[in-house]
Formats: sequence, structure tokens, C-alpha cells
Amino acid sequence: MKIMYRLRPVIGVVTLTVATVISAFWIRTSLGTCETLDRWLGRSACVAKYTIRDLRPLGFATMVQAPDYTLRVFGYSGEKSPLVPTQIAFDLTTGVEKDRKPLPFAQMAYRAIPALAGDRVAVICLSSDACDQRQPQGYILSSDNGAVLEELPLANALSWTFPDEDRTVVRLDAAVLANRNIAAYPDPGTGGIILRKFPEAVETERLAPEDAGQVPAIATAFAVRASLSGRYIAVINSATGDRDIGTRLDIWDVDAKKMINRIITDSDHRLDTNAIWSRDERDLIAFRSFTDSDPNEGADLYVLKLRD
Repeated sequence: MKIMYRLRPVIGVVTLTVATVISAFWIRTSLGTCETLDRWLGRSACVAKYTIRDLRPLGFATMVQAPDYTLRVFGYSGEKSPLVPTQIAFDLTTGVEKDRKPLPFAQMAYRAIPALAGDRVAVICLSSDACDQRQPQGYILSSDNGAVLEELPLANALSWTFPDEDRTVVRLDAAVLANRNIAAYPDPGTGGIILRKFPEAVETERLAPEDAGQVPAIATAFAVRASLSGRYIAVINSATGDRDIGTRLDIWDVDAKKMINRIITDSDHRLDTNAIWSRDERDLIAFRSFTDSDPNEGADLYVLKLRD
């Protein structure tokens, strides 16, 4: 008993030290972009974080927001090879997965191409080598319920566009501005935007930030994403090869020709370039970079407020 009595102060100090270390670790991790304290304190622009279990999102375009604001996400599910091509309906207002269903084809490598209006999305096999030649090469799906609207017997995933859209084919890191015959390209020299008018692809303007050129040194993930109206553009600049640099988001108002916001994430909370604007053109919906995530835990989905 005397020994225990003498040890009580030591035990108390040890317990307090352990509790302090645990608390400090929790606070530090919770202050990361989109984590609990970060959202509570309004430290960054993140307003919501969700984790979608058993999902590996596609690169580049991977989701579309339906007119009812339901998010339809495309990717792969399963723990062992072969993974299953999958589409998921996710409610951003409640954080609840509404439905999950396999895509109607067996091939693995495919690309999702959302319609400019967001009401449909085409999923197309990337190459003939990866496709089952006995099956359609792609499908047009409803973004509302994921139903197949049309089969595409032959389709090139890198050049296909919706037949009823006056749309120019651009690189995967670029974006077509709706109803403008203009496409926006990332400018690696300045970290800004190059605007080209089609069909001639003539450069019309360059929009560069005031600190042009001061971009992450290893910008291996660099792309632009346009809002539905084409007025707003997000330049996503992630140095995926350097774990000390976060993602830099520069938000541009094309009509006003000025940058209206800049957001920089923490280094271990970088964003993939497969992001989209919300339908109200106020938020960016983006997956956390796969290099900063554990695929066994699922895919972290962030919602960042870009403009009021």
C-alpha cells in the first residue's frame, strides 16, 4: 500500500503526459484541411468531408452532380482483382450513399465524360485492348438514376463528345467553357490560364496571377475545371511528387478577368484534379489525392467553398 501511495504522483504525471501527447496529436491532425477542428474553426474553405467506402475514383473526370444535386461518382470497387467498375449515387446534404450498382460492362479502363448540362454522363472504354469487343464500347447514363439511356457500339474515349452539344475536344487537363466556343488550358509558365477560341484554337488571352510563376516546383497534377456556366474557373495545382507542398487553388472570374480567391491545402491533404464545381457555382467538390489516402479506408471527398 505504501508503495502504491508513493507511486500515485508518478502515475498521475505519466497519465497527464500521455493525455497531453494524445491531445496534442489529435489537435494537430484535426487541424489538417477538412478535418474536424479545421471545419469547426473555419480555418480553411472546407465545409464538409465525407468518406465513401470501397471506392477507387477515376482519374480526371470521375463524377457529375445531377439536377437534384445528387452526386454520381464513377470508379472501381472490390478488394481483390479484378475490381468492379461501379457507379455510386451520393447525397451531399446528408452524407449518405443512396445507391451503388455495377456499370454494365466488364472492361476495367474507362473514362467518364459528363454532359455540359450535368444531366447525363458517358462512360467509355479507354482503348480497344481493354475492351470486350463483343460488348458496346460505352454507355450514356442518366445522372439522376444511373439508368442506361443509350449504348455506344463504337467510341473513342479521348475524342468522344455528346452529339447534341456544340463542343470542342480538348486535352484532359483543359476545360470547355459552356456556350462560349472557348476552352481554358492550364499555363505551367505562370500558374494561370490560357484561353483559346475554337474552332481555330486561336489564343485570345492569358490570365496570370500577380505572383505568376510562383507555382509548386513539381506540379505533376495541374489542371483547370470550369463551372457549368463557364464563368468561373478553378486552377488546381498539386505537387504530388513533393509531400511538403499542398494543393493551390486559384479561382478566376473569366468575365471580370480577375482572380477572386486562392486556397492552399495542407501538404497531406492535397486534391486530385478530378474535381467538379457544384451546380450553384459556389463550391468545389474534390477527392483527396490518392497519394495522401489509404485506399483500404475508402475515398475522402471534400467540399470547399470557393465564393459566396
